[in-house]
Amino acid sequence: MMTPKVSVIIRTYQGRLNFLRHAIDSVIHQTYRPVELIVVEDGSTEASTVLEKISAAEPTLEVVHIQNPKLGRSQAGNTALKAATGLFINFLDDDDEFYPHHLSTLVAHMIKNRNLIAAYALADEKPTQILSLDPLQLQEKAPCVVYNKDYKDQSLLEENYLPIQSVLFKKEAYEKLSGFHDKLDRLEDWHLWAKYSLLGPFEKVGHTPTSFYRVPMSNEDKMKQHRSWLASLEQARQQLIIDIQQQRPDISIAALRAKWARIDRTRKRNLLLQKAKQKIKGVLGF
Repeated sequence: MMTPKVSVIIRTYQGRLNFLRHAIDSVIHQTYRPVELIVVEDGSTEASTVLEKISAAEPTLEVVHIQNPKLGRSQAGNTALKAATGLFINFLDDDDEFYPHHLSTLVAHMIKNRNLIAAYALADEKPTQILSLDPLQLQEKAPCVVYNKDYKDQSLLEENYLPIQSVLFKKEAYEKLSGFHDKLDRLEDWHLWAKYSLLGPFEKVGHTPTSFYRVPMSNEDKMKQHRSWLASLEQARQQLIIDIQQQRPDISIAALRAKWARIDRTRKRNLLLQKAKQKIKGVLGF
């Protein structure tokens, strides 16, 4: 049997070139081949020279460069999905990175478990403060695993616990259910995983992180990100209901809405507790 090709898709935009270099390096240093690297720029053209050099220097890496009009993350991702030729696909945000064994770990599991639609591994979360983009200067805290949840049927319909770069999925999922909802610019990854889980199971692999993703370090930036995320939540849920009705009419929408309501109450309570703790720290001068 031939070793299956993996398409790694990186979406990027103007001003992110130094982050992109690090993300690409993490793909180059994968222990797995064959790999197709697809870099899609959303409204920019600055990655051309970098990708030409990489293509010349890395003969075992198939490099595809797409320059998209400025249409947003989801549209850029869909353009790259359409171009992908691998049996498996893995997204990588331009400021995240794979550890060297990431692809080999997930591909091996997918080959052994052909019933799976996708496999995922643990990922480190790395709080980061950007001090400068050019030259790239970062302040980082020690990484740690935040999401460590086994897949259960319908669990991805309730909430997202999969960082986008942690998931390797079959291209046939895209061929059957298409890609990102093009009106979503946040939570597009959760909607994609939830939609693909309607086709079959995902499965967690191992107990060791195989990648890392960045989150804001400051509380102010975290809250800004959280508000942006909440603004897209209802839209993502409404689209998911449509997908469920089309693909899995046996799933109770009423029961799912009840679970969402419980999740929302818990999230709101935790947020209030977090704000209260920050206020106390401010008063005490911590």
